[in-house]
Amino acid sequence: MGLFSRKKKEEAGKDYCLFCGMDLVNGVCSSCGREANPMVGFDAFQFKQVPVSVAEQMGVQKKKLFGNDKLTVQEMIRDGNLYIADILFDSTVEDEREAGTDDDMSTEYDYYVQFSTPDGAPCKKCCEILLSGCCAVEDRMKDGRREGWLLKGVRKKKEYYYAFVPEDESLAKMLRIEVAELLMTLGACYEDRRLAPKGALHSYEIGGTIRSSWNEVS
Repeated sequence: MGLFSRKKKEEAGKDYCLFCGMDLVNGVCSSCGREANPMVGFDAFQFKQVPVSVAEQMGVQKKKLFGNDKLTVQEMIRDGNLYIADILFDSTVEDEREAGTDDDMSTEYDYYVQFSTPDGAPCKKCCEILLSGCCAVEDRMKDGRREGWLLKGVRKKKEYYYAFVPEDESLAKMLRIEVAELLMTLGACYEDRRLAPKGALHSYEIGGTIRSSWNEVS
């Protein structure tokens, strides 16, 4: 079963658009117009090292007994282990899951964003974000803007990734206010990209519900 699922997943999107599920004509989607670029990994993004000056601009962070995410990110920067890359958002995803005990079950939701390189190659992975970040991506896409940033942090041989909307030109300010904590809390939460099933034009369900897609807002 597992082997079959992997094979089916690898073949998905080969002969149809992985963004909206419609037919490809000469390598271009007949519906949304996206080129059929192959999916790529995180290593295909043009990451640039975040300058040490950004750590200084974040200000003094007081170390806490059980750690301090902002201080951790400052140390990443000073050690040359924080990077940033430009991305284009493709869609937002909502995952629904049951949590708790049999006597006290509740429904919880996780939110992810799917994105591509600036030249349109879709990333194989999608990154978890907060609901507020998910809504920010959707609002931006509805305005015809898909530009975003992807952070990559390395700490103790573990990689963290966080995709977000640049709300301010100052990366130091965004890291100081919230993004540093989000990188450390959600940065290890990335999963395989959801692919549209063949023939699906708009919203679809496949390991999660697509809340907003490139095809719908472009």
